[in-house]
Amino acid sequence: MSKALLLTFLLVSVNSFTSYAKNDPEILESQKCSNIFSYFEKRHKIPKDTLYSISLRETQKAHTKHGIGITWPWTITVNPSGKGYHFKNKTEAVKFAKAQLASGKGSIDVGCMQINLKYHPDAFTSIEQAFSPRRNIAYGAKFLKEKYDQHGDWQKAIGAYHSGSSDKASAYHAGVKQINDSMHMYKKKLADLSSYRYKTTKIATTTKNSEQKEKFLGIGKVQVRVGTLKDNNWFRKVQ
Repeated sequence: MSKALLLTFLLVSVNSFTSYAKNDPEILESQKCSNIFSYFEKRHKIPKDTLYSISLRETQKAHTKHGIGITWPWTITVNPSGKGYHFKNKTEAVKFAKAQLASGKGSIDVGCMQINLKYHPDAFTSIEQAFSPRRNIAYGAKFLKEKYDQHGDWQKAIGAYHSGSSDKASAYHAGVKQINDSMHMYKKKLADLSSYRYKTTKIATTTKNSEQKEKFLGIGKVQVRVGTLKDNNWFRKVQ
């Protein structure tokens, strides 16, 4: 291979990379939750990554290719069984939620922060609004801050976000804390996903031998997969 052709290949390949995260539908859906947490944490002076950790504890869905748990805005938990469902989009989630309510199952947790529609009947004006990531997180953040104002302690506030029972609240806080303590590693893993690229299959050339050159160079789509974080089972949804 000539130096000129090799240089052309390298330059075009580098300039043709596209961000994997920008093309990953699951990452994009998850970011409808994760991109909002920090705003409301700052607004209500909630400790960093607390809302994010609660959402992972409540809604995490294993990425179908990489296994890492991600927040999922279209999550519904039906009580008292506690069975969780992850839907592909808002339309499907809204349809299922309405069906559950129509069947008399009013105690369902919905959205990024898993707000219970039975115990928070005035939180939203409609089911559709309940699944708005911004509205859902705004309400969850406000409710958590109210619990902090009541107890004067974030540990107790996080526990009370889940339950008024001291035993359940304590266990819940422990689970959220475990996630929060590892958020730096979790975010690094997500950042690693964003750094991987797909390599395009075409060299920018107009010569009549371009197809043969591409075949010779063995250019093709390259994907690097990321596995789960070792010894962090909380990244996976427990059914």
